Amino acid sequence: MSQETVRTYGPTDPLGPPRLTIYNTAERWLTLKNYDLVFYENAVLIVLGLTARNLRREMRRRREVRRAGFRRPLSHVPAGNAERSAYIAATPVPATLAEDRGNRLVPLDEIESAGLSRRLGMCKLKLRLTDETHATFIWANLSVNANYDHVTETLTDLLPERFRAS
Repeated sequence: MSQETVRTYGPTDPLGPPRLTIYNTAERWLTLKNYDLVFYENAVLIVLGLTARNLRREMRRRREVRRAGFRRPLSHVPAGNAERSAYIAATPVPATLAEDRGNRLVPLDEIESAGLSRRLGMCKLKLRLTDETHATFIWANLSVNANYDHVTETLTDLLPERFRAS
């Protein structure tokens, strides 16, 4: 294999359009800190999601949605997802990683295995990385966060031999 065909993926490389975004995932139960998982063709960007910092803006946006006549439960209202997606896409990767110490860029090559499960309307994604660390993300199986079937299809394409769903 020549040196030209071997390519490492660095944080300064352009990521391209995201293949999948999972909003409002938590690392564990009963926490106020959550993350958005943005899956690209070659990497996963883990970005701090809704927190106390931007919760006021989200409450203001939901109040405006109610005033506009939205009658369904607010769990069906996207939690500022379009605004956050636009912000993530417009911000360079090094700046995004520097914003919070929990933000990470994980190349797909470093994911040893990925398991997705669903139980009682909750989805859990477990990632095992090559450096022997584990990452677990939990979210509600709603279309505004990410639908289990859509996540399964996308992760099967991105991680063909390393992904399993139960």
